[in-house]
Amino acid sequence: PYAEKEASCSYQSDFKAVFTATFEFTETVTISESGIFNDTKTASPDMLCRQTFTGKTYSSGESLEIVWTITIS
Repeated sequence: PYAEKEASCSYQSDFKAVFTATFEFTETVTISESGIFNDTKTASPDMLCRQTFTGKTYSSGESLEIVWTITIS
């Protein structure tokens, strides 16, 4: 249930877009990567960005906000 979520997108400054998604957990999970895809509704969307990191465990009732700032140059 936490694999995908539509992010909000905002404009930060010249050539910068900010994508934000907040996940609220109802069970214990470990998160170790985040990414941006070009579509959440197709069977095989394209991955535009990906970041892996040391796993962080979240318990029921906790939340995680993922923020990506993309700069086009």
